[in-house]
Formats: sequence, structure tokens, C-alpha cells
Amino acid sequence: MKRGIYFMANDRVIEHAIALVNSIRAYDRSTAIVLIPYDAEHAAVSRLMNEQYGIETFENQDVLAWIDDQLDHCFGAGFFRRPGNFRKQACWFGPFEEFLYLDADIVVFEPIVNLLDHLDRVDFVCCDDQHCGGLAHVFGEAIRERLGDEDLRQVFNGGLWGARSGNIGERELTATWSEAARHPQWFDFSRGGSDQPILNFLVLSRFASRRNLFVGGQAPRMWAGTPGLRWNGSQLIDPAVDRPARFLHWAGRPIGPGGPYWQVWRHFRELNPDVPATELPPVPAQQSPQDSGWVRRWLSRLEQRILMPRRQAKLP
Repeated sequence: MKRGIYFMANDRVIEHAIALVNSIRAYDRSTAIVLIPYDAEHAAVSRLMNEQYGIETFENQDVLAWIDDQLDHCFGAGFFRRPGNFRKQACWFGPFEEFLYLDADIVVFEPIVNLLDHLDRVDFVCCDDQHCGGLAHVFGEAIRERLGDEDLRQVFNGGLWGARSGNIGERELTATWSEAARHPQWFDFSRGGSDQPILNFLVLSRFASRRNLFVGGQAPRMWAGTPGLRWNGSQLIDPAVDRPARFLHWAGRPIGPGGPYWQVWRHFRELNPDVPATELPPVPAQQSPQDSGWVRRWLSRLEQRILMPRRQAKLP
């Protein structure tokens, strides 16, 4: 198949998967979608996705087993807190020539597969503001001995990205993981990250032609940790640029009553009346200790990057 979408889930995030797929199908009824099992506990979500949406589960179990085994071989068993995240690398070996990968804690507001149109000009496409926070959550300063400043200005979030399946094979993946395992000081695992630093290393070290659609200062933000985005019942507007968001990603943010943009997520979760919603627990009111400092600094830097060019443009 020429083009398609992958997402990853297990039974624990079945509600997230339903909301994601409902949002995709709200704008795109035809693009093929494949579920990648996060782990062995996926029978319920796989069955529901197939019965309600006609979505197939990634069928090549040998690829998934190879990824699991190779990860342990390169890094050692237990090195990563969430090794299942690495199964998204199955995208390189699946049925789509061009693919878009999405995390399950995303909803989209447009035919998101159209981001793959940029693969006519580049080999890798993403759309996020991860780079606005510097190297945090991806690399440590020691990575500068391996990657240059221009590469490091292009760090990205591993929750939504697109590429071609033939660009990475077993040999490239094994070589990249082996090199990364020999140099753990290059990566920022201090905040609980697992696959995102390694995925960034894979892409930034092996793809010369990349495009982040957020870069340029006029793109709408897309992280659920960003305050002030306005939901009008059908679109999520970023007032910083007065444009609707392409998607919203709850990376590191809880989904539930009292959580950020709960009404947006609930809108898409309830779009399919044939799949009754399960009540999610309320989000605790207290702020997570890890959120207090770096989030404020990250948001401040992001605001400066977005708003400053607009203010300068208005100067006489």
C-alpha cells in the first residue's frame, strides 16, 4: 500500500485509541490504519478496532519480536522503563510505503495524513515545538561530540512523525542502537524518557533531508500542556498565531475530567455512538512536582519565539 497511518496501543489505553481513531475518521474515511501492539496485552483493543473500524493489527510478529530482542541485546534487559515504546519502529517494516505514526494520546483536527505530502521533498516530516525547549527530554550536552548545532536545533517529539518505509532497515536500526548504547551520556533519560532520545538520534544522524512544519514562528501549537488554546466546538485555536491546531498531543499530561482540554478529548471520544465511553477517573488537582519549573521555562521560551517576530513586524 502506498500510504497509511500507524498508532500504538494496548488494552490499558483503549479509550485513548478510540478517541484518536474517531478523530482521524472524522476528517478522513479512507486512509488505511494499522494498530501496533504496545505489548502482549492488546486482545481487547485489537478486537474492538477491527470490529468497529476495520483496522488491522500489525501482523508481522517476527518484526515485533526482533525489535524486543534487539533492544535487550543492545541496551540490556531493563534499561528502559517503557521498552514497549520502541515497537513504533515496526513502522519501517510494515505494509505502507509512506507512513505517519501517531501516539494514542493524540486527537487530530484535519486529514492528518496529508502531512505526508511533504515527503515529495524531504525524507522525514514532523510537526511539533519540542525544539523550543532545547535539548531537554532528548539529549545531554555530551551529544555535541557526535551531532552538530544545526542537527540539534531540529530535535522533535516522537509522538507524530512520517517517513518512508525503505529508508531504515534492520542493519541501520541495529547499528544506531548499538552506538547509542555505547554512549548513554549523549542522551537525557533523567525525565523518564525512553524511545524519544533514541529515535531522535536515529533520524538526526541518518536523515539529511528533514522538515518540521512548526518551524517558522507562524504554526499553531499542539501540546496539551500549553495553556490558553481556545476550543470552539470544532476547532482548537491558538491565539498566539490566530490559527487552528492540526492536532493536540497530551504527552506527559493526564487525560480525564479536570485535566487539560478534557472537553476536546471527550468530544472525539463520543463521536462513535456504537462504542459507549468508559468513565475515566478525575485528574488530581495537585501539580506533579516535575512540572513546576521546566514547564514554565519551556513555555516562556516558546512564547518568545512565537510572539517576538510578530511584535517586531508591527514596529514602524
